[in-house]
Amino acid sequence: MKYKEIYTLTRPSTDVPFHAPNSILKCDTSPLDPTGASPAAQRFTEYYTNTGKGEILSPPSLSDDGLTLTYQTQFNSTEFFSEICADSFFTDDIPVRQNWNTENNIIESSDVTEIPE
Repeated sequence: MKYKEIYTLTRPSTDVPFHAPNSILKCDTSPLDPTGASPAAQRFTEYYTNTGKGEILSPPSLSDDGLTLTYQTQFNSTEFFSEICADSFFTDDIPVRQNWNTENNIIESSDVTEIPE
């Protein structure tokens, strides 16, 4: 079974920066890097895309009003999805990012759906 994730961050104003460490596929500075060259994107490409485990379906994109950051990824099996969910490169920063988002009123959502083969 394949999985598609749509990951979204919505901030209250453009004065509030997004948290930008390893756990999300945005670059570490603004503006967003359209090439996906952030450390997280590089890690994803090396360990997931280049090995056939997954792919970035859409690079991080910022809404016209600058408030919502969205990207989509796909994982080619339950095993590969579980692997990234356990990858410390991405998971170690989750508590810090969630705290940042709470303190700055940033809404984070991850919608994961199964894609029938």
